[in-house]
Amino acid sequence: MVGYPNAYKGIEKTAGQLLYYNNKIAKCFYSNSNGGRTTSAKDRWGGTDYPYLIEQDDPYDDGNGGGHGVGLSQVGAKNLAAAGHTY
Repeated sequence: MVGYPNAYKGIEKTAGQLLYYNNKIAKCFYSNSNGGRTTSAKDRWGGTDYPYLIEQDDPYDDGNGGGHGVGLSQVGAKNLAAAGHTY
């Protein structure tokens, strides 16, 4: 496939897989960078409090904090992969 071969590989390898929290499909978000600390969904957007989308340190994100900061950081994910971690 043309364009983003690594993205397509990731899609193929995870096709059909879902993430659950308390037997319900989890809401999963990502942003470009959280600057080293995630933001809780409740603090960012108000409303529902998701106990798995909390404020916490992210030692793998050394970026500038571009984005909403909730969930997975693309910068952090890239650094995790470079350190040998998988999803």
